[in-house]
Order: sequence, then C-alpha cells, then structure tokens
Amino acid sequence: MAKLINLTPHTVNIVKNDNSIISFPPSGTIARVFSDYVKRGTVNDIDVVDVVYGDVIDLPPPRKDIVYIVSRMVLNAAPNRRDLVVPHDLVRNPDGSVKGARCFAKG
Repeated sequence: MAKLINLTPHTVNIVKNDNSIISFPPSGTIARVFSDYVKRGTVNDIDVVDVVYGDVIDLPPPRKDIVYIVSRMVLNAAPNRRDLVVPHDLVRNPDGSVKGARCFAKG
C-alpha cells in the first residue's frame, strides 16, 4: 500500500461512496511551479503581463511506495512523474463550499 503525502497548503479531503471522509493534512512542504511575468503593456493604466512558468520547486524525488498529492499546475509541469496525483471530481456542501473530492487523478 502506498503512502500519500500532501504537498499542497490545504487539507485534501476524499469523500468515499459511503459519504465518509479521508483527510490528508498538509505535510509542511509545498510543491509549486516557479512563475514570473513580463510586462507587455497597459490597458486603462493597468499593467498587462505575460506569465512565464519555470521549474517545479520543492517536489521531492520519486520514492518507492510514496504518492504525492499536488496541485494541477505542478502535475502539468511534471508530466514524466508517475507518482503525482491531484484531487478530482469535487463534492460541494449545500452552501457551495468544497467538501472534498471523490477521487484522485493522474492526468
């Protein structure tokens, strides 16, 4: 059985079929994609920029029997990593807030 490590800044909740919840608290390490921007002009005195994305930061190397929960942006920036998952198929509370996700996705 794989160990799941949450590399996001938020608790990730998975809502099972019986409506029970499995929670994955943040690990304390946050995998992120480096971003910068280049100013391209202005519209009504408001800057317009191009966002430039770079390397993934703080993503541990692959380890046997470890699966990392990451953001969709990190998953997309590391297409060769088979040990990354993202929460998928959100479940909402009656007020519209996110209760959790039904599953994980790899792509």
